[in-house]
Amino acid sequence: MFDLPSHLWITITAFGGAGLTLPLAITIAVWLALGYSWQRAAAWLGVLAAAIGVVALTKIAFLGWGVGIRAWDFTGFSGHAMLSTSVYPVAIFLALIRTRTPVRIAGIALGLAAGVAVGVSRVALDAHSPSESITGCIVG
Repeated sequence: MFDLPSHLWITITAFGGAGLTLPLAITIAVWLALGYSWQRAAAWLGVLAAAIGVVALTKIAFLGWGVGIRAWDFTGFSGHAMLSTSVYPVAIFLALIRTRTPVRIAGIALGLAAGVAVGVSRVALDAHSPSESITGCIVG
């Protein structure tokens, strides 16, 4: 599973970076506001902001006070994994909104798989432990 060249893992992990996922999240919000309602856009941004806040709090708690779970090698949720599993399924769902339900479900699954791949890449690159990547995906 981890025998890909490091440059491929770096490429995969880049898809979870805030520089890519946050502009996509804003695009989703604009899409929701223009195509549906500003309330849906606000709800999307609120849920995403809450998830970002949870990730930030776990990182601050560890860096500031050493709060973590040693037995799990846990120091904070993976932000890359959280952003990927939050943003990609929603973006793909919206892109496929006019297709049949099975196609939309497959799109959501593809988005989740992309998020999990980013989480795996974080472990492969030793940026996070498995527990941090898994919980990041769950928060997403």
